[in-house]
Amino acid sequence: QAALSIAYNASGSPQAVSLTGTGVQSTPILLWSPSAASITYGTPLGTGVLDATANQSGSNLAGTFAYSATLNSGTPQAVTQATVLGTGTYTLTATFTPTDTTDYTTATATVSITINPATPTVTVLPSASSITTAQALTVTISVNGGTGNLTPTGFVTLSGGGYTSAAATLSNGSASISIPAGKLATGSDTLTATYTPDSSSSSTYNSVSGSNSLIVTAASKTTPTITWNTPAAITYGTALRSEERRVGKECRSR
Repeated sequence: QAALSIAYNASGSPQAVSLTGTGVQSTPILLWSPSAASITYGTPLGTGVLDATANQSGSNLAGTFAYSATLNSGTPQAVTQATVLGTGTYTLTATFTPTDTTDYTTATATVSITINPATPTVTVLPSASSITTAQALTVTISVNGGTGNLTPTGFVTLSGGGYTSAAATLSNGSASISIPAGKLATGSDTLTATYTPDSSSSSTYNSVSGSNSLIVTAASKTTPTITWNTPAAITYGTALRSEERRVGKECRSR
């Protein structure tokens, strides 16, 4: 509202007019259209998401933005372009505070964004690149969710070359599986490790596989050495002595 007062002076004299009152503040219009409605876990929100602008009469207004994220109607948390959110669907809120607080009020706007589970990397590392069928093998399996992300938990199984392991539980993102000698087929065997997240990681990580190969050759057969002392000559018709018979049996068994 404004008040008008007029001071009347002598005829023909200038008249003084004074106006008093409080102007009405304008509410800025926030323009906000993120470049993606969903991103993968581990991806910072970045400039393509937190990029609202304030506008009045076609011109951008000076001021500052503060952003928050709310998961499932929970407690809002402050976020920045560097923030990595957990999986789920969030309501993002932008709050604009104008530099000119006399003519403009604060303003807010909201958008929705979904954080999808990530696919970790599975690394399969055999203890040797080639073995024989007479040798056992240890295979180390690592599951990596990415720098700064949660360590995947769950189980891994190993298969290949005619062998399938039992499920092994990850510890700090890795597990070791021992393959007994003779369990892998000869040739070039591809060993594939399959990661299955447990209840703690199933909302954060997808199931995924990784593989590596090695060469398996048949173990060399050993030819036994037969030692047989030359027996002394005997006369025809003479029965073999016990030592000749015993050595003969050993030779046949070998």
